[in-house]
Formats: sequence, C-alpha cells, structure tokens
Amino acid sequence: MSLFVFSSRRRHTRLVRSRGLGDVYKRQILKFSKFDASIHFRNIEAGYFSPKGIIFANKSVSPENEQGVYFGLAFKPLINFSVSTYFDLSRSFERTYFVPQPLSNIDAALYVEYKLNSQLTFKCRFRTTSKDDAYKNIDKQLIEKIIIDKRNFYNSRIEAIFISKKNDFSLKCRIEKTFVDFGTNKSSSQGYMSYLDISYKPNENLQFRTRVSIFRTDNFESALYEFENDIPGKLTNSIMYGCGRRFYAIAKWQLSEQISLSGKYSETFYYDRKFQSEGSLQEINSPLNNTISIQLDLDL
Repeated sequence: MSLFVFSSRRRHTRLVRSRGLGDVYKRQILKFSKFDASIHFRNIEAGYFSPKGIIFANKSVSPENEQGVYFGLAFKPLINFSVSTYFDLSRSFERTYFVPQPLSNIDAALYVEYKLNSQLTFKCRFRTTSKDDAYKNIDKQLIEKIIIDKRNFYNSRIEAIFISKKNDFSLKCRIEKTFVDFGTNKSSSQGYMSYLDISYKPNENLQFRTRVSIFRTDNFESALYEFENDIPGKLTNSIMYGCGRRFYAIAKWQLSEQISLSGKYSETFYYDRKFQSEGSLQEINSPLNNTISIQLDLDL
C-alpha cells in the first residue's frame, strides 16, 4: 500500500485502487503560489509484485520488502530563483535469503537554481545517502561471511548554462565531486569530474554537439555518472572512474521531411591503465576506447 499527498491549487481527493496485489492512494491539498510540498508513504510487503510495472520505491522495477516515507519541498521566492529539496527514509522489514537482517536507507538532496538573465543560468545540487551495505567477506579461516557496513555517499555539483538569444548556440559547464565513506571494513574514496558541453545549430536542418570531460576517482566506489546526448533512439549513461578523459561529437542532418542522417564519434582515454576490462570478453588491449556510430532514419 502507498499513500501519496500532493499539493495543488484546488482541494480535491482522488482514490485509485488496483485489484488484488496492492492499493495506491493519492490525495491533493492546498498549494501556495511560491510553495509546493508532497508526502509519500509506502509499505511494500515481501514477495509483492507490481502490476503497474514501475512504482515509487528504492527498487522501482521490482519493489518489495520496503517501508518508507518521502517528503519533498519546492520554494520559489523570486521569479529567477528557486530551491527544492527532498528527504526519503526507508527500511526493509524482513531478512532475505542473502542478507541476514533488515537494512535501512536515508536519501536527501538540495537543489538551487538561479537565472541571472534569459541567457545565463546557474544550478547547484548537493545529495547525500546513508545506507546499510551488505557484501561477502572471507576471513582468515576461509569462512565466507556476510558483512553489514554503513555506506555514506556525498555528491556536490555546480553547473552554468548559457543559451544564445537566437537559441542556436548553447554552452554548459559542470564541476562535480563525490565522496564515499564506509564504516570499519573499507577505506573511503573520492572522485572529481568536470566537462564542457557545446551545441550549435546553424540552421533548422543541421545540428552539432560536442563534449569534453576529465575525471579522476580513487576506485569504482566513487565513480561518477553522466548522461550523454546520442543518436536518435539511443540513451547513454557513461560511468567515469579511474583517471582519464572522454570526448564525443554528434552531427545530425535533416535531409528532408522523411530522411535524416546522424553520426557520433566518442572516445575514452585512461591515464592509469594499459588494458580495459582485463580478463573479460570485452577486454581492450589499449588505454583508448573509441566508437563510431552512423544512423539513417526513414519516416515513411
């Protein structure tokens, strides 16, 4: 069962109930012009199956064995300045086959956006999570044990976005840092990443995009993620860890109303290794990994 409380300009209540496996309740309350709030309570039993596919939970694809409460707040005191935040507290209430005890999770974030003018926008985000992390460990007697440790994650991000008056040129710069702290069984780690993203559209039929990124992390635990622009129909979420740089360039040409041609070149170069995915079927005997993609779209 889940209970949603959202804000709205009008007072009304709507109840939506699914048959057999679970109930979803949504209620909307009063909203102020510069203030918005939402509360979400969830209680998902072990072995639960969602007939709707994806729902609001830590494991949104296959949610089960979870109790939690979410609170979100958005405030816009000025027309060019806004602040939003959320806090989510959840826990599993039953042990599983692999984890011998219930686990807890805390997730909170703060977002700030300031528009200096119609062309320049600054954004800032800070997010932190604290959760119980379960992993296998082999002691000196070669006995495998399940270790429960606290994993504290901190991430901060600052970015600036510039868009020309004609909307044919845009520039985006981001600086991001992450820090991961464990309890007594693992050492802490941190990572940095920055990138410059440029987009140019000389006319309605032609568009270019490019991005240059540099990153440095202590290990995979402090890896950073970035969503990339790609050819139509493809979504890329790159994982940045180690020490290296990444570059990609995209071009799209609208030949006619029914035909378009797209292409992308991307490469990742690592300064701290000579091999990639060593020992796997995807092993690359080089610090450079590059890809070329070409796509022709026909709208018939």
